[in-house]
Amino acid sequence: MRKNINEFIVLVVLAVIMIAVLFIKMPNDNAEGSTPKIDINSLSDDSTDDDIVELWSEDISYLAKNLKSKHKNLYHTISKSEFQKETKLLLEKIPDLNNIGRVIGLKSLVAKIGDGHTTVIENMNVRYFPLKFMMFEDGIVVTNTTEEYKEILGTKLVQIGNEPVENIIEKMEDMISRDNEVQLLKGTLNYLINADFLYEYGYIKDIKESKYVFQNSEGEKITLDLKSLSTQSNEKWVSIVSKYPKIADMSYIKNTNNPYWYEYLSQEKLIYFQYNVCMNNKERPINEFIDELSAFIEDKDVEKFVFDMRFNGGGDSRIIEPLIDELAKNEAINTKDNLYVVIGGDTFSSAILNTLSMKKETNATIIGSPTGGKPNHYGEIKTFRLPNTGITIQYSTKYFKHSENDEDSLYPDIHIKYYLDDFINGIDPVMKEITKK
Repeated sequence: MRKNINEFIVLVVLAVIMIAVLFIKMPNDNAEGSTPKIDINSLSDDSTDDDIVELWSEDISYLAKNLKSKHKNLYHTISKSEFQKETKLLLEKIPDLNNIGRVIGLKSLVAKIGDGHTTVIENMNVRYFPLKFMMFEDGIVVTNTTEEYKEILGTKLVQIGNEPVENIIEKMEDMISRDNEVQLLKGTLNYLINADFLYEYGYIKDIKESKYVFQNSEGEKITLDLKSLSTQSNEKWVSIVSKYPKIADMSYIKNTNNPYWYEYLSQEKLIYFQYNVCMNNKERPINEFIDELSAFIEDKDVEKFVFDMRFNGGGDSRIIEPLIDELAKNEAINTKDNLYVVIGGDTFSSAILNTLSMKKETNATIIGSPTGGKPNHYGEIKTFRLPNTGITIQYSTKYFKHSENDEDSLYPDIHIKYYLDDFINGIDPVMKEITKK
């Protein structure tokens, strides 16, 4: 596995952890609002019709023009001349590309802007292989699949078709919008199951079936011919928890669908608070929740507080500020050995801002792995649609500067590494480190 993968821990749990911020379909602000002239879900991949080519070319020109006028600072990473050159190159390739190739070209062009919030949302139905992953120091692990392939739960992905998986990741990086290496790797993992994209890159020979190679805990290779699914498939899925039930006992896995929740670990005299998305839960309003939590801290014998944002992809950074204020005022808890903030590869956008607030306003120790976003970053997203294909373009309208050092990621004070063996045995290395102090 190449060095970058080993250095950065990108926890990607697409079923156990249902947090997917970057690929949500956003409402569009495109003034036209008309029906697209190209149905990219039904258009034949080998279509080279001159009219279709012209419509695609119009969309690419439309994208370049609108990003220039709408983005906060389009040329912050790529120069104007270089972006114009790349746009021209893509326009020249359009007649020779099929539908998927054109989408990949569009994504690659936008990725060159170097902004993790500015990206292409394809709005396409694609075929996919029934796999969901987590990444550990020792490899990419299957966490979910269909009943038919349950034998590979907990195995490591080694190869797709005849290509080692690390080579595929390196090749597909070009089309991933990102702020840093963590977000790059996380985004690439999403395409290791995308049959249409894998076929276009030449890694598989058939979008309906392909060879995948896995490795079990004994080091033995398992080769399977996986059948891809359509978005309308209703297959029964199974989770790694069914094979390794201790996983479900870890606090950070238990309630990831809940925007925010907490529990009291009486033996450790510790409150574990998990904050999964920066938004108000109408069923349990944040103001009432914070009041309840503050009262609980007063009533119980609490020595430590863990503020876990390792899966928080952002939202409204203001939501949780009242709790940060409360923690800052609590002299008993507000020390580096008693107050902890947990971050990771999924910590992004407003969650990073909340982490920075904790660093500034409290004495908290930051623990975990580097974040998927930068402290200083472009954000506050809006969208528009390309008129002919209907593809949605998400772009940044503001620049947030919160650190004098323009680091590529927010790094923890205590860097934690995640390994598969800990995970399947129900050991959270973060909590293990915190509770040993």
